Amino acid sequence: MNVFWSDARCRAMWEDFGDIITFDTTFQTNRYEMPLALFVGVNHHGSSIIFACALISHEDTDTFVWVFNEWLKCMGKAPLGILTDQDKAIAKAEFGVATKNWKQIEVALHVVVHECLDPDEFDEAWDTMVEKFQIGDNSWIQETKELKKRWALAYCRDNYWAGMSSTQRSEGMNRF
Repeated sequence: MNVFWSDARCRAMWEDFGDIITFDTTFQTNRYEMPLALFVGVNHHGSSIIFACALISHEDTDTFVWVFNEWLKCMGKAPLGILTDQDKAIAKAEFGVATKNWKQIEVALHVVVHECLDPDEFDEAWDTMVEKFQIGDNSWIQETKELKKRWALAYCRDNYWAGMSSTQRSEGMNRF
């Protein structure tokens, strides 16, 4: 039900430029209504390059585990960093419907994520936002903070990201 693909040229580029990748899925972009998952990186010219792709039957945990296992079997090692896109529609469905302050929270969240320069500043700003909007009991907020070391810029500033800060490169390749 799923297909993973990478050719020899893609694997060779992975050896040279595979430190940091973006991973993104585009929902129902083909006639079979299967999401296309792309593993995209950046070469020495700053150009986007595709390392691998997959057509997947579902966007669920089991399918993503399969995709990442196939990636590891094919490439032989994990990247140092992966940029993924937290789907706003999912976050809003889980979180935004429960509160009428969604827009203000979204703005505050953007400030916390993009303007805090170090981990202590991030933690303080996050806690202030949670307290201000009284959203500490929300499971999405709790889970997102628990994973902060994987996504928060304040925690990832010392890592090399090849000029990437979002899944925009993957999204551009999906459109292509």
